[in-house]
Amino acid sequence: MSATRQSNGLTVKQERFARAYIKTGNASEAYRQAYDVSPETKQTTIARKAHDVLADGNVAAMIDALRKKSASKHEISVDRITSMLIEDRELARSIEQPSAAVSANVALAKLHGLMIERKHVTHKHDPADLTDAELAAIAAGRGPPAASAEDVEEEPDQLH
Repeated sequence: MSATRQSNGLTVKQERFARAYIKTGNASEAYRQAYDVSPETKQTTIARKAHDVLADGNVAAMIDALRKKSASKHEISVDRITSMLIEDRELARSIEQPSAAVSANVALAKLHGLMIERKHVTHKHDPADLTDAELAAIAAGRGPPAASAEDVEEEPDQLH
């Protein structure tokens, strides 16, 4: 049985999902709130179904429209954030806080795409490279270990 679609192309549950997603920022929680989810439902099932709903073009369009409406409502724009960061930088300079001024400058550069941060994460793909503890975690169903500090190489921010 197909759910009835509204004039916006969404079912009632899809619209409820989109609104909950904007409110919570969490797809799984939005799915729980919008759909009839049994308390016994596995988290992996909820996450997979939430991902499927997010991938729906009509739902994605609704989420985008809600984000824009929220940004407009709160007068959030690149220009507004730029103005605030410039004010922050000037305040930091006036109270002789150079590190805060530099932070504002970096935020401005990143906001305008002039500076990007790159990270390279490497994962061990050969089981021979895994430690006994890592193999035990995988065997116990806890999945592969998260990337450790030595697996992440941070490059310095680069100006463009």
